[in-house]
This record gives sequence, C-alpha cells and structure tokens, in this order.
Amino acid sequence: MAFVVNPHGAVHSVPDDWTEALLTQGFRPATAEEIAAWYAMQGLEVPGAAGDDGGADQPGAGADRRPRRG
Repeated sequence: MAFVVNPHGAVHSVPDDWTEALLTQGFRPATAEEIAAWYAMQGLEVPGAAGDDGGADQPGAGADRRPRRG
C-alpha cells in the first residue's frame, strides 16, 4: 500500500502498483505527517507510533543514517 496526495490535497491509500501512474497524473507522495493524519481520520493507530518503526519507508536520522532533508 502506498499513500499519495491528489492535486487538491486529499490523501489516498492506493495499491503500490498504481503509484507510478498516479504520479504522472499530478499526484505526489504523501509525507509522514499526512499519512499519520490519514490514519487518525480513519480512527486507526498509526503504524510505528509505538516506536516499532512501522514507517520503514520513511527512515529517520540514526547513528547509521544521514539526517532526513526537511
């Protein structure tokens, strides 16, 4: 599952294989904050919120990593 934002700013969860086509149509990848807000709007717990690194595709800075660009 991937998260994308449409040209009007709405976040959508879509199958991974749809992502490339949507990006060519003006969608953009959702930020970690937008994904967390999407889960909250659904009444769901955000994966990784308890520190289990459920957002592995959004790595944070660590001893073995360079800081993320902001």
